[in-house]
This record gives sequence, C-alpha cells and structure tokens, in this order.
Amino acid sequence: MKVSINWLKEFIDFKIPTEQLAERINLSVVEVDEIINFNNSLKGVVVGEIKEIKKHPNADKLSIAKVSIGKKVIQIIFGTLKLKVGDKLPVAVAPVILPTGLEVSKTQIRGIDSEGMIASNKELGLFEYTKSDVNFLNKEIKPGTPIAKALGIDDMVLNLDVLSNRPDLFSHYGVAREIGAILDKDINWPKIDLKEHEGKKINNLLEVEIKDKHLCSRYQARVITDVHVSESPAWLKNRLIVLGVRPINNIVDITNYVMLEMGQPLHAFDHNKLAGTQKKKIIIRKAHAGEEIITLDDKQRKLNKETLVIADQKEPVAIAGVMGGKDTEVEEKTKSIILESANFNWVSIRKTSRSLGLRTEAVIRFEKGLDPKLTEDAIERASQLIAEVAKGKVVSGRIDENYSKESLKKISLDLNRLDKLLGYKVSKDKIKNIFSHLGIEVGSNNKVMEVNVPYYRKDLKEDVDLIEEVARISGYDKIPVTDLSGNISIPSQNEYDLIGDKLRNLLKGLGVIEVYNYTFVGESLLRIFGQNKENHYKLKNPLKPEHIYLRQSLLFSMIEAASFNARNFSEFNIFEISDVFKQGTNKFPNEEKKLSILNYLKDNSFLKLKGILENLFLSLNIENLIFKPSKNQENYWHPQRTADMFVDGVFIGRMGEIHLEIANKFEFKNRISVVEIRIKDMLLKKKEKIFKSFSRFPKIILDIAIVVDEKILEANIRKEIINSAEGLIIDVELFDVYRGSQVEPGKKSLAYHITYQSNERTLTDEEAESIQSKIIGHLLKKFKAKIRG
Repeated sequence: MKVSINWLKEFIDFKIPTEQLAERINLSVVEVDEIINFNNSLKGVVVGEIKEIKKHPNADKLSIAKVSIGKKVIQIIFGTLKLKVGDKLPVAVAPVILPTGLEVSKTQIRGIDSEGMIASNKELGLFEYTKSDVNFLNKEIKPGTPIAKALGIDDMVLNLDVLSNRPDLFSHYGVAREIGAILDKDINWPKIDLKEHEGKKINNLLEVEIKDKHLCSRYQARVITDVHVSESPAWLKNRLIVLGVRPINNIVDITNYVMLEMGQPLHAFDHNKLAGTQKKKIIIRKAHAGEEIITLDDKQRKLNKETLVIADQKEPVAIAGVMGGKDTEVEEKTKSIILESANFNWVSIRKTSRSLGLRTEAVIRFEKGLDPKLTEDAIERASQLIAEVAKGKVVSGRIDENYSKESLKKISLDLNRLDKLLGYKVSKDKIKNIFSHLGIEVGSNNKVMEVNVPYYRKDLKEDVDLIEEVARISGYDKIPVTDLSGNISIPSQNEYDLIGDKLRNLLKGLGVIEVYNYTFVGESLLRIFGQNKENHYKLKNPLKPEHIYLRQSLLFSMIEAASFNARNFSEFNIFEISDVFKQGTNKFPNEEKKLSILNYLKDNSFLKLKGILENLFLSLNIENLIFKPSKNQENYWHPQRTADMFVDGVFIGRMGEIHLEIANKFEFKNRISVVEIRIKDMLLKKKEKIFKSFSRFPKIILDIAIVVDEKILEANIRKEIINSAEGLIIDVELFDVYRGSQVEPGKKSLAYHITYQSNERTLTDEEAESIQSKIIGHLLKKFKAKIRG
C-alpha cells in the first residue's frame, strides 16, 4: 500500500522528517518497504524555456535550441519535436540519470555540442499516466524550477507492507489514525457536506435488487446527473500519479481517489447505457451458465456459475468487486452516472479473482474483509467531489439495500491485567488518549474499561488485542527488561530428526542429491502405477489437480521427479526423506516416515544402488542386511529385478528396477532403480558402535571361487563362510560374479577375497588354509558348490 506524505499532511500537521516517520511506523504499525522521493528521482530535471531555435548546419532533421534553465542558458539539439520560442518544458541537464535508467551526458552531435535533452514523459517514467509525449508547462512557472515541483508531484511516498488482518491500513484514513496516535496529533478529517438536487428522486431513476444476500450484504447507490466528464484537475491527477494510478477522467479518478483515501472501492456506471428506458434496474446475482463480459481492460471473460456479477435487466455490466464492464463505462459523452458503493463477500471475491486471473486494487481491499458500514461515508464523499469537480447534480435520495448483521463489539479491559502483562503501569489518561486517536471509544473509566471497537478494526477481538494497541503506540522499548526466572528445561531430541540429518549427510557423502517433493499426488499419477484413488485420503480444497491425494508411497513422486530431471541430466542419484500417509483405523491417517533413493544410470543401476545401501547401513552400524527376491504383487516393480530387504529377519524395505512398461510411460532412456525403506523399522536394528582395539597381528588374505546354482542367494553363501571360520574372518569381499560359456547353464561363479586375522596371535599359513579347507567343505556340502580352478 502506497501512501502520500503530502496527502497525510492534509489530515495531520506534522513536521517530523519522512525518514523518522517511516522508522516510527516500522516500530509501531507495519513495515515500510520503501521510501519514494520524487524530488530525488527527478533530480537534475528542471523547467527549461526556449529562447532561440535554429537549424543544425550538418543535419537536415535536427535543430539547435538555446534553453534558459534559470541561472544560465544551455544548448540542446533536438529532432522532430515541434517547438517555438517561449515554450516551457522538462529539460534534463547533463550529466543526469533519469528514472527510466537513461543516462544523459554532454555530447557532440554532428560537430555541435549538446548539454542536455528535452525529456519526454516516457523518459521521465510518466508516459503511462499522461496523454501526451511531452509536458508543455504553464508560462507562469519560472525556468530552473525542479520538474517535480512544476508538475505538482514533489511528494514522498511510503510503500507499506500491510498485513491481511488490517484492511483499514489500505487507506490514507487508516494510516493517518496510526500516525496521529504515534505522534499524539489530532486529525482534521475532510468535511462531507453533500447537497442534493431536489428536482429528481432516485426512486424514479433506479431500482436495486440483491439476489444473493450472503455474497452482497450491502449495496448503496446514488444517481448523479448533468456531469461534465473531462480530464481531472491537476491536483487530482497528481495525487493518483504519485501513488501509481493512471488518471482516466474526472469521474473514474474520483472513485479511485476516494478508494485510496477511505479504503472503500467504488464504481461508476453510465446511467444511459444500462438496459431500460428512464428507470434502470441493477441486479446483484450469480452469473448464468455461458455468460460473458468484456471488462474495462478490453478482454472478453467467460464467467462461471459462482461468479457474482452486477447486471441490468439484460446482461452482466460488471464483475462484482473486481472490474467493471466496457459497455457501461463512463466516457466523455456521459451525462448521468450511477455511483456504486457495496460490500461483497471476501471469499467470493478472492475465488472470482483467482478463477479469472484478474487482481485489481478493489480485489486487494475486498478480499481482506471490509465492513459494510464503510460504504456510507465513501459514497457521500465521492458524490460530493463529483458535484464539485464534474459539476454534477446529486439526485435526491440514496438507495441502501442493507442486509448486514454487523453489531458493535464491546471488550472489557482490566487495567491491572494490562499493567501486569506489559510489566509497567500505564495511566488511564494515556490509555484513553491512545484509544481516542485510534477511534476506539471508551465507555468507562473504572479499573475495568468498557471499550467499543470501531467497525474498521476487526482485528481487535480480545482484551490482549487492546493491550497490544497500548504497547505498540506507547513503544515496545518501554517494556522493562527483566531476567528470566525459573528453570529452563532442555527439550528432548527427536530421534527421527537426528537420524534424518545423519541419513542426509551420509547420502550426500555417497554422491546422492536430496529432492523435496510434494506430499500430494494426482489421480493421473496414481492411475499410471495402478493405484486405487479410493484408498487415499483426498483433500477438500486442493490447489491444483496434481495435488489432490495424500501419498502412501514416496516412490511415485520420486519417479515423477526423475522424469523431470532426465530432461536435463543423463545420469543422477537422488533421495527423499519424508512422510507417507496410510489408511488408519479411524478417520485420521497413519503417518510413517520413509527413505527413498533412486538411481538413473546407464549401466549397473541396480548393483550401484545396492552398493549405496550397503555403505549406508555399514555407516549406521546396522548388521545382517539381507536381500531376498521379492514376491510382491505390485505391477510397477520389475518381476525379476526386485528384492526385499531384511535385517535379522525383519522386513524393512524393497528395492528394485521399475517395470519397463511404467518406465516407457515416462520416456526414460536409462534403467530406473529405486528403494523405499521404513525408517522406524531400520532404527530398531541400529546398534550402538562399540570401540574395538585394532589387532596388532598381520592379516592373511586367501581367495576362493565357487560355482553354484543361479537360484542360491549370495548372502547365504557369505553367511556360511563367516559362520565356518571360528571368529577368525574379519572381512569377506565378493569381487567377481561370472555367468558365461565357462560355467554350465543355470550356474554362476562367485569369487571372494577372505581376510583372516586374530586379536591374540599371529595366524600361520597352515591355520588359515585349514580354515579355508573347512569352509570349502561346508560350501560343497550345503550348496552343492564346485571349486572353480
């Protein structure tokens, strides 16, 4: 929200520098995002008066002007602009940088010096607010006058970051109240003294019907005749320009002016353009199926059945609270207008704005939840200004269809409680003074104050809200500093957070990149993986079709993320740690934390993922990890390349390749291997690391190669080797797997490095070979293995 310092000074007499005021607002009201100083942004641009014009000797299309800028005369070369001696216009005196970023320097053009340039509205950043390329200024203005002052925009603007619970601050009135309270200054509000024209009655010219009273709780209207629509006076245009609003004509500009002043959006219709003869009818209703409207921005918009519209007896003439229609806009030939001041349901306005992709200043205010009472003063203020500026005649009477149920809210404020919460005593007079500046009425002066909350402060709901008002206006720095008393308990550490952080660090060290996916999935994604959407929890108000259901597995989101990344990367490893939501025994889901890792590699994707898992489990001190061929029924896993993971016989997850049919739907060029692990079950198998001293005795490494049936699990062979060695084996490394012409069909060759070491003595070669022979015997007997020479 932008507010003009000059405008605020019309309400409050203050001398405090703008920078200090901004600091006070920062501390007590809202954040000031920016201070815009038009004098600074247009510094170096002054009023210039043309004293002499002659043709450029070396260029047919250029001219040379002698220009007075006050204390001196400079020379400027210009092009096709039609100028004459005596003209006064904006001149950028070199060197200067204009608001648009254009740098003006002293230069030579075809051998002739040029000491500046005649600045167009486009170069000054004012083109969108004006109807001309160059401002030709009043002859009374002296040369050398700063251009901001000459144009009437020598102002400073505060850009406020207003929170949604303070709709009153989307107006100069609201900000003025806050400044009055901060500076302890009285406010001089504009007087509304509206004179009606007794010749005509509004009931003979207009009728209003509200079809949906829930969506429009109040609608006020006035009819103003004999208006002279024209360009607004300078003071009105300049007020809008400094706040970034483009002037249109005096009627439209007044509606915008009052909105910025009081916070209530208004709209004006051309009375003669509405359907009907002398008496018109305005209907506030929902749009009918198939209805369309061309809005003021010249765009044709399709309306849905939930869109609230302002209609005449024939068709919609405005989208309620959003934007007016092109067919009933106020133009130069307009003679009679209908002025609207209404209150619309904020939820309806927000939905309409989103569905149409149309966000206006009116929407910004309506969606915060305005009070219906605000419509009264706003329509009277605007009517008065139209009568003064556009010479209109305000028809006798005002239509007021009021179905609002707003009532005066009262709050009891215990002064002892206020002192206790703030930590210091505040006098009754001080409290009353603060409340008075903020428009809060105090009904009692006892130890318990009965406070009447003003209609524009819906954020004040409890006594603590009133206490906060006293604290922020008095200054939070007044709250005394006290030491903490009592014991501070150290919060217990969350085991899942700790293991999550550890897993992230370990996986990043293994070259795996973390991804963050949405907790939600769409129906189309579930359909690809053959999942029943009825088994998933559905959101009532999803933001988009792709985020409707709570996911029960990380795998689907990981595949989708891989599909996105595969467009730009030929290989990658990614992981995610997040929650899934299974069907619970009651209406609430069972939440479970899982880990998923995905490999997208050209070669050995499955084996490399298995290696990552073995390294991960080794680092976590989880022993006895075994992979067994999976017997799962899900059709998205590859039937021969999927393994279930067990630790000490407990199932903790599943890893494998994605079925080719699923992979082809995502157009993957490489094989996809993925794993999903239950973190809770994995944690149960995590063991504390116990330090063991290193053996002082040498190692003996012997190799063994055996041929076994293809169906025999390597993990079982490894287990048998370790169990046969009487605790003297410290490592078993599988270094080669061979399938080919040198072994029988249906067989595989496994080659191991076996490392022997004792903590008590030096093993002899004979001892190691004896154990090796024993191991071979066990393998031959148990697995019908053959030694490969």
